[in-house]
This record gives sequence, structure tokens and C-alpha cells, in this order.
Amino acid sequence: MEVTANKLFNYIRCRRFAALNDANTATDPFKNNDYYQKAVSKFKDIFLGLNYHDKLSYVKDINYTYDFHHDFTLSEDYDFIFNDEDIYVIIPESSKEFLKLKYKHNSHSYQLFKKNSQGNYQLDKKGKNSVNYQQKLNKLYAKNEITGQVILKFAFMQYLYKNIFPNKNFNMYFIFINEDYTHDGVAYTNKLYHVFDFSNLEDLDNKIEISLFRMINHIELNDFTPCELVRNACLRGKALECKFVNFCYSHLPKQNSIFDYFDPHLGFKEKLKKTYVHHDTYELLNEGYLKMEDIPLEWLQNKNRLMQRYCLDNNVSYINKEKIKLMLSYLKSPLIYLDLSYMPIIIPKFKHEKPFEDITFQYSLYVDNENELSLSSKSFINKFKETRNDNRIDFAEKFVNELIKYDSSIIVYNKPKILRILEGSKLIFPHLKNKLQMIINRVVDILDILKIDAKFLRDLKVKNLDLSTYNFYDNRLSGSYSRDKLAKVFGFDKINQLPIHDDKTEYKTFRLFNDQDETTKENLKSEMILYSQHKAYLLYKIITGLREMISS
Repeated sequence: MEVTANKLFNYIRCRRFAALNDANTATDPFKNNDYYQKAVSKFKDIFLGLNYHDKLSYVKDINYTYDFHHDFTLSEDYDFIFNDEDIYVIIPESSKEFLKLKYKHNSHSYQLFKKNSQGNYQLDKKGKNSVNYQQKLNKLYAKNEITGQVILKFAFMQYLYKNIFPNKNFNMYFIFINEDYTHDGVAYTNKLYHVFDFSNLEDLDNKIEISLFRMINHIELNDFTPCELVRNACLRGKALECKFVNFCYSHLPKQNSIFDYFDPHLGFKEKLKKTYVHHDTYELLNEGYLKMEDIPLEWLQNKNRLMQRYCLDNNVSYINKEKIKLMLSYLKSPLIYLDLSYMPIIIPKFKHEKPFEDITFQYSLYVDNENELSLSSKSFINKFKETRNDNRIDFAEKFVNELIKYDSSIIVYNKPKILRILEGSKLIFPHLKNKLQMIINRVVDILDILKIDAKFLRDLKVKNLDLSTYNFYDNRLSGSYSRDKLAKVFGFDKINQLPIHDDKTEYKTFRLFNDQDETTKENLKSEMILYSQHKAYLLYKIITGLREMISS
């Protein structure tokens, strides 16, 4: 069996993974992601181009294998080896997870990783006698953290190379993207990336050997029987989620499970005579608490959780008509229902762009003027291409000029994300700065109306107004105000039946849009536009639905 760092990470999650997994299948979700692979290739080309000189001796994309134990062969790809001793591994992820790790010592805060004399980030060991330092170090190594997975990969690759070349002196560096880098629109610079040297991390070889034998033990056990579900092993709902989560959690009800209480990570408190006992949600799950109804009412200290339970036990919806009516009364007509479609990028392409920013590629806009709804603008597909000609400006100007016609409320879904995009656009298109700010000032989040905008309501200074409970809830939401669930509640489930019916599929479609033939492009464009228009129309359905409820 061929073992990579990624396979090792997955096989040591729990003993059951080995029994469920086919050893010949991939365990890395990025291997089949065309867009991700393109970003990796581009990052490699940029890195090499910035470091290349005529006397540079290097090998690129070389695979090494090592027979570790019986039928187990360790295998990894090394991106660049310069001058036969400096190994560089390209990691198209942000360096921020490492740079944000800080420890406290003598009332001061220090970064866990600092630049050394070579300009590379390396573990700072000055605070190693500090308790807080050890806590941050534990977090660095934790398998449930992105940093832990990266350190495992480094340790694995170092261990493999050492065993193949036991007498060779070498340096291994991991290259991450600098999220604060801003592209100048002409050429990339070495500020695009950060170089990390993990060579002063201790006991890595031992950690790898322990992990390898644990993996082998799991494989030889081949134990299919269920085991305890663990937050930091399953990583349910996280980027590193186990691929068998749906199978292992299939005994949970699809709606209104114990995880559908608001903030399930907080667990539940059982009140005793003089104290409280904290119950972790995963502990309760493993003890057989599966449904919302399984949790005793007295363990629900939070008002919103009590509200959820009341709705479930009595099969009713909850609406605070007073708060909803107040919020709707402050909306200014004609209401604009806006959907702005965006996708995350890895490597910036144009001037002022940063890595991992969201770029917009289409929008839909409905205008509700005295209950007469009209599609004010069709969606515009912004066709990004690998070119120095920045063709985003036409898209931006159409978008701004369409919205600036009005001086009324703009209803959106997920205001914080929309505002980040609009604020970023002010830097990219300075000539539109004032108009963009006028638009920003008018944006209202549908989620603030459904849940709670405590600051807005507090500023109204209305007496005896409940500022701790959400404004609206329906059992069909199952603890989530996601678009697909809101569509079911407000009678617009047809959006969930579209060929493209979620944001991830939408932006994945757009990512590879220009690689398609013209006929396929037209079909995909129609599907993307249709989904965007449905998202905007859903906002109208929610507002009109709430108005009907408060008037009844």
C-alpha cells in the first residue's frame, strides 16, 4: 500500500476509517479539483520564475518512495530541489494560520513564528518555559488544526527523505501564500509568499513512526464496528472533515437532531443544587442523545434554544411580530433585492487584488416598487481571463450605476460578506469609491431581520423590547438559516430543484467556465443566471412572507 502524508492523516483519525476505506482510493479532496491544481501549477511557475537564475541547478516535481514496512511504501512529491540540498514544497494555502499563533510571556504577546536571519519564518523558542507557550505549541501540533496537518506533512516528507538519503545534509522549506500581498497588476514579487523553516521543531521523526504504526495497526485490525464519534477526529462540518461522516452519522435524524440546537459546540448545562454539570454535545451523542427532544428541558438555559424546543414540541412557528414590524417599517422603498455571486481566488490576477479574496462574477437585481416587482437588471457574467487587461471595470460600473439609480434599502443575504466585497471594490475602483459607499450605507441583511440586529433595535430605545431572542423560527430550519431551508419555509423550494442550486456548485461552474466549448458555455451561463435570479427572488419571498405573518 502506498502511503502519503494525507493518507496517514486520514488513517489515524480512528480505527474505523481503515475498515471503511479502499486503500487504492484517494483521500485528498484536492487531487480531483481542477481549479486547485491550476492554482498549484501557477504558484509553482511564479515561485520558480522569481527564484530562477542562469546558474541555478534544480529538479522539479520529483517523486520519492521508501519501503517502510512489509507492504507499506511511503511516497511523496517534492516540488523543487535546488542545488541538490534545498527542498521547497509549495503549499497553496495562507500563512495566516501560523502567523496568528501568539503566546504570552511576562505580560507581553509574541508570535510563535518569527523571521530568522535568512528571512524565513521559524519557531521562536525564547518563551518555551512559559505555560502559555506550551499551550500554543500543542495547538500547533493538533491534528484537528490546519497547522497540525501541515506539520504532519513536513515531518512525513522529512522522514521519507532522511531514510532514502541517510547521509545527505539538506534543508526543507514550506512555501505558503502571503494573504496580505497586493498584486500591482504587472508582475508578481517574492512578497507573494512566505518561507517557513520547520527544522527546529522537535521529535518529528518519532511522531511519524508512532503515527505509521498506529495506521498499520488500524489496517490490520480491519474493525468495521462503530466507534465513538469524536469532534477532533471526525471534524464534522470542517475543512478537514472525514469522508465517512455521512455514513458514521447516518443514525442521526435528518432534521432537528441534537446538533441542530443553536451553538451545539457549547454543549448543555445540567443544573444541580449548588452548581452546574457541563455536558459536551459529542459525549451526549455517544450516550444515545440523538434528537432535540432527547435533551431535558431544564438543560436549555439559552432563550433561543428554548424557543426552538417550544416550536418543536408544539409543532408551531415562532415570530416576534413587534420586532419584525419595527425592522420592516424602517426599510425604505422601493426595496432592492440583490444577489451578488462571488468566488474565492487563490492567486490574484489583477491590480489591487489579494490572495483568497472573493471576486464577483454576476449579479441579479429585483426592484419592488409598491408591490410591483420587476427584474431591473439581468445578470452579467464577468469573464476573467489570463491577461494584463483588466476587464472587470465594465462589470463594476454596470453594477454601481444600476444601484445608484435608487436611494432605498438594498436587501441581501449575508451582509458581512457583501460588505467585504464592496469595501474591497473601493480600493480596486477608486473612481467608484463614493458611489460604492452610498450603496454600502443602504445594505440590509435579511438574516438580521430573521434573527436579531440588537444594535439597531437598541438604538430605537423602545421599552421592554426583547433583544436576546431571534425574531423568527420554523422547525423546518433545523437550527440553520441557510438559503435552501429558508426557501422551503417561505414556499420557494423550486430553487433547490435547479441544475445549479448551491453557491459552491455555482462558483465551481464559473471557475472552469472559459475551458468549455461555446455550446456548453451558453448552457452553463443560463444555469448560473437562473440560480442568481432565484436567489434574489427568494429575498422578495421572505419579505412578503413576513409581511403576511405580521398582518395576520
